[in-house]
Amino acid sequence: MTKKINIFLTLALILACKFATATNWVVNQKHNKAHDNNIGTAKLPFKTISKAASIAMPGDTVIVFEGVYRERVAPARGGIKNKYIVYIAASGNDVCIKGSEIWKTKWIAVSETSSIYKSKFDTSVFAGFNPFIEKFKGPEKFYSLGQIFVNSESYAQVQNMEQLYLTPGGFYVSENGEDLYLNYNTKRNYTIYNSLIEYSVRNRIFAPKKRGLNYIEVNGFRMEHCANQFPSDFWDQKGYPQSGALGCRSGNHWIIRNNSIRFARSIGIDCGSEGPVDLEGDSTTIDKSTTGFHLIENNTVSDNGICGICGWNTQGTIVRYNLVERNNKSANPWAEAAGIKFHFMNNGIIEGNIVRDNDAAGIWLDNVWYNARITRNTVIGNSGQGIFVELGYGNCMVDNNVVAYTKMGDGIYTHDASGVTIANNLIFCNSHYGIYSRIVSERTLVNETGQNSIVESSDNKVFNNIFIDNYRGNICFPANFNNRAKNNKSDYNLYANGMEWQWEGLEFNSFTLGSNDDRVVPDSLKKIIEQELNNIKYKAEKRPNLELWKTQPLLTIDLWRIVTGNDKNSFTPEIHKGEVVNGAVMKGAAVLSPLELFMNISNGEVFKKYTCPAIKGIDKDFYGKPIINQYVLPGPFQNYSNGYNHFKLIPTCFQN
Repeated sequence: MTKKINIFLTLALILACKFATATNWVVNQKHNKAHDNNIGTAKLPFKTISKAASIAMPGDTVIVFEGVYRERVAPARGGIKNKYIVYIAASGNDVCIKGSEIWKTKWIAVSETSSIYKSKFDTSVFAGFNPFIEKFKGPEKFYSLGQIFVNSESYAQVQNMEQLYLTPGGFYVSENGEDLYLNYNTKRNYTIYNSLIEYSVRNRIFAPKKRGLNYIEVNGFRMEHCANQFPSDFWDQKGYPQSGALGCRSGNHWIIRNNSIRFARSIGIDCGSEGPVDLEGDSTTIDKSTTGFHLIENNTVSDNGICGICGWNTQGTIVRYNLVERNNKSANPWAEAAGIKFHFMNNGIIEGNIVRDNDAAGIWLDNVWYNARITRNTVIGNSGQGIFVELGYGNCMVDNNVVAYTKMGDGIYTHDASGVTIANNLIFCNSHYGIYSRIVSERTLVNETGQNSIVESSDNKVFNNIFIDNYRGNICFPANFNNRAKNNKSDYNLYANGMEWQWEGLEFNSFTLGSNDDRVVPDSLKKIIEQELNNIKYKAEKRPNLELWKTQPLLTIDLWRIVTGNDKNSFTPEIHKGEVVNGAVMKGAAVLSPLELFMNISNGEVFKKYTCPAIKGIDKDFYGKPIINQYVLPGPFQNYSNGYNHFKLIPTCFQN
């Protein structure tokens, strides 16, 4: 009987929504008559967003005026198809929703000769959740979830008082969680007594308490200071779910645009099924096949502790035109840290974003990505990997991206991944390889034939890219073993100079056959190369020192062609007159500014004279210009002129 009643009520709600007139609810905390007992009009507005969120119905719009709203907004319901519930900041208004409260208890100087001050937490604001007692579940397990902000500056937590004395701009929490000590970082015109000091108290900023609400739009807000937890083993019943400051809570068809999400302790935005554990404890597990289909665009997601944007089971989602920078502020060396990271992002697209200076991978697709695409992004200055594709069997397209200055890692990196097409990218000055593929595990997946099989690194294609001065080399493909690394192809790429390994005396444009973490034993790898060289009677004096490099032999492009059969139609021009010893960048032939986001080419003629067969499915270049010809230029740009060229490395949407 209860089930029948619930079905009846749901049908009644849908019918009521279909014929109801949409309502605009007004929230304006600074209005002199603002109160949550009002009727929510411009003349009698609500004081909190939460009040409007509790009554908004499908088709309604919640309009929020300027102010700092210290609350967790938890929509009571979602919309229906063609009737979104819209939350929007009023035009021209700065609306900030914070997970923090203002420090109000008295400060006491610990001594007259130091900048250390002590105060007590006002625990009444914690409402059963004290983030300064709860430990972070990531690698920093001796730190808490709590954050301190002094005049908008984030302070760093330390482990003891000895460290605090050495850390201006640091804080320490007593073991009982009652006392806070600050090493006040003195600034002109401020003392600790007239500073704005805020402390995080909420683990969500905008997220329903009920899972599975759909058709919600969030537009134009700033969200800051969330005390959310690290998503440890989020896929497991014993793990902790993905929980962003802004969270879709296993819903579908959200629109998240024009927001700024920063200073979350862990995740900025989560948009997937979270994990089997419900953080709120009041919802059943959502069918993973229904989550996703979101549009996340024109947001700034920055300075978050672990990850900017993430999602587990978020098919059909579009992430475009966002600025994602300086995430993983906690310097987490484990998984789940990235600018953008998705699992099971089938039929999704990551397009036209600027992803830079994240202390982790810039963009990371993990564990299944059928028909996913990473296109037209600027990925600069990230750590470990610029773009990372892991664990899956195609199809995945990585095209028309600019990937540069990756620190301590590769421009584009794949492992345990097959069926990835990497085409028409500019891969510039990365600290390891331009592209590096390998096998790292014995995991299994359901392959394209529906059978469970061990992972491979096969059927990957690297076509029509430009490689400039990647330090370790251009490409590392895995050597085949047990038929798990086969049919990896590269061709029609442009290799412009390159760094020289001075101690080995090799030429520019080095390539590598990888050992797959020693799955191919060194002697076997050496024999593969020797056999190919013997087959064509390659002169002994031209052969590399395979004893020195037999675990990962560095090959010139000539040897690469002989051993693998790849890049027979690729190009290796000199782009600067004279001998180039230290690469194109050192000679000024190619200059890329990671700060101003531009690239200068001294001579465009070199780049415009080579043509490649166009790749099926790539219909526009970096700037969105349609590709209609059968042949294209290598790289993401199709508009070179003779002589000097200046390219903005900013997707078109950011230039309007």
